[in-house]
Amino acid sequence: EEDAWKILDAIGAGRVDEALRRISRLMAAAEDPIATRLSFFALLAGFARQLTVLSNLLDQLEIPRRSMPYPRFKTQVASRLQVELDGGGQNPVAGLHPYRLYRAYSVACGVPAELVRDLPARVLETELRLKGESGQPDAALAGLVCDLAAVARGRRV
Repeated sequence: EEDAWKILDAIGAGRVDEALRRISRLMAAAEDPIATRLSFFALLAGFARQLTVLSNLLDQLEIPRRSMPYPRFKTQVASRLQVELDGGGQNPVAGLHPYRLYRAYSVACGVPAELVRDLPARVLETELRLKGESGQPDAALAGLVCDLAAVARGRRV
């Protein structure tokens, strides 16, 4: 049984081959491949959303884009990223566990802001393809995985 978090970690590290192998094993072991695919897509879409939000917050809050150890992140950065947004809007990463926030932050630090701007549109396009606009839902999911891994490596999609 594949661990979905290990797949996200591989994507966040830009290891697309590993991520796709793990997804293939996840799907092969699934009793209900459609439900499994949609469930994993929801997790993947959440990761893309976190990258987008964190990239914007890092710029807005003037938090340096640099890697740091988890304990330092937890005490110095996490609370700044989870504050209420200007205008009273709900912060999408406010309720995220500090370690998951740290993992997403670590990826977001290495990604230039301009690379994440198109992620929400890419996620929507993939969702439409998964839910019937394509006869190849696995290819749609793999495409999003490749795009996210490329972004994590600092490359345009």
